Amino acid sequence: MILSNASESFLQGGLHGASLNDILARTGISKGVFYYYFDDKADLYATVVSRAVQHFEAEFKSHRPPEKLPASEFWQQLKVSYKALYRFSIDHAQVVGLVKTLAELSPEEIARLGVDARCVSWLERYFERGQRLGVVRKDLPMKVLMQIAASVDTSMGLWLFENPVEGNEMLDEGVDKVVEMHRRILETHVQFSQ
Repeated sequence: MILSNASESFLQGGLHGASLNDILARTGISKGVFYYYFDDKADLYATVVSRAVQHFEAEFKSHRPPEKLPASEFWQQLKVSYKALYRFSIDHAQVVGLVKTLAELSPEEIARLGVDARCVSWLERYFERGQRLGVVRKDLPMKVLMQIAASVDTSMGLWLFENPVEGNEMLDEGVDKVVEMHRRILETHVQFSQ
């Protein structure tokens, strides 16, 4: 019961925006009972988010890790991973939402919490591999590449979720467009005209 109510609160406010008092009030337990199970709100958050991360990671264990990809399969495997992520996001919105709250925290906070946050940086791991393979541009800092990718993902994600599709074929078509936009912007041969 504590974890369920905490999940809702952390989903809405993240670690810093959720109120422990609100969680306890909704759960109907005293602070004494809470402190029997958890050290503090951060410990509760780490427990909730670690469970979400484990669920997320279990889904993607079957995927080929970016570090093992050859250049010839890079963009196709990125499509496969994106499609799985979008399907997973539709079926497990709360899990994905909880994992996304980690992005609001500094690396130091995540380290203190002891949460394995590799899944938050899955796309960065792809792009780093792509740079090593020579298929992703190196003329811009990774931070800029990730900001560009985040903008594409946010815009296309909103469009995909605002226009729900029936069946995997339509979802696959939408995700293909997302990855194609990434490829056009981030592939090494892209030159900007003046």
